[in-house]
Amino acid sequence: MYPTIDVIKSVDISGIPTATCNTSDGCIAVGDGNGQVSIFNVNGELIHSYSVEGKVTDLAFIQKNLIVGSSISGISIFSGSSKFHIPNAGCEIIVVSGMNFLVSDGS
Repeated sequence: MYPTIDVIKSVDISGIPTATCNTSDGCIAVGDGNGQVSIFNVNGELIHSYSVEGKVTDLAFIQKNLIVGSSISGISIFSGSSKFHIPNAGCEIIVVSGMNFLVSDGS
């Protein structure tokens, strides 16, 4: 079977990708099973990297905030070098509605 989409850019990440989202400035955030979140610019260059405990289950971007859901460490919100953490919760999915977000935890 032949690919139907040509590869334009390839990037290295620390594990198997589990979640992605676009940012407002055209970058892409990629989360993986090792708890790493990497943000790449349009040229494929790594511009930020964050880590959380557990597998990254979902990602969302609201204004300048990256919301990271983890399978065991809850929700982390990154804004530049600042981090806000909501502990003691898992996360299966993040849904964005306007300037708000909803988190689902099935445990």
